[in-house]
Amino acid sequence: MKGDRRLLGPQTLVLQRLIAPLRRPGPFVVLRCGSLWGLSQFQLRFLSKLPMYKLISSKKGGLLYIPKFYNKEQSDYYLDYIRIFQNPNKIEQKIKGRLFPLHRKILYYGEKDYSYSGLTHKATGKIPKEFMRVLADIKHNNNITKLIKTKNIDFLNTVLINYYENENNSLAWHSDDEPELGPDNEKNILVVSLSLGDSREFAIRSKDNKISSKVLLENGDLVIMYGNFQKEFEHSIPKAKNKKKLRVNLTYRNILK
Repeated sequence: MKGDRRLLGPQTLVLQRLIAPLRRPGPFVVLRCGSLWGLSQFQLRFLSKLPMYKLISSKKGGLLYIPKFYNKEQSDYYLDYIRIFQNPNKIEQKIKGRLFPLHRKILYYGEKDYSYSGLTHKATGKIPKEFMRVLADIKHNNNITKLIKTKNIDFLNTVLINYYENENNSLAWHSDDEPELGPDNEKNILVVSLSLGDSREFAIRSKDNKISSKVLLENGDLVIMYGNFQKEFEHSIPKAKNKKKLRVNLTYRNILK
């Protein structure tokens, strides 16, 4: 079976096409409920018709890739909301006791502190309703919830927003395996990632270096890492070789303590 055209070599992963592409949801319908956006009931019926791939799959976990989870109109609404109403912070990273400016801006929402790689994000309170809408839409996708329990999606209580303003902004190889991540740190670390804006490569490699691949994430693409993926694999956003405009990434996690 041929892989998606956006999968980049070396292609050492076998893609399993789960759902055949049918039709896309129609234009984005803004539903007003305070400041809450959402999809119409008509659109929600088609969330489960989207193509979905297992990039990594085992009995203990894997990585799901759902291209165009949101169409262009929907994705642009979220991107414009973030541009207009959100103010990212310039972050300093502590390395060997010294502080260095991070080369990308970050915004964090969550009721608990989150620390990793010399960075600490202080608790800010609940995730805003606009960003919780993404999780609600994921729960309406029956094909996702066949693999990811709805209750585990409900456990996601933080969102980290990374701003990649140009081709030089990147994210080094890492695993989201900090001891405070759940819902089960030993068996199931759930991470949900939504890409908005310009396209960027998402690189994957196993910690034993036997498997490696890249996928081009575009506006509205969704990635879900679950189970023991973080224990076995690393991922990164490498610098781009050509000019890039703003890409914003929303990453949801469960902080246990």
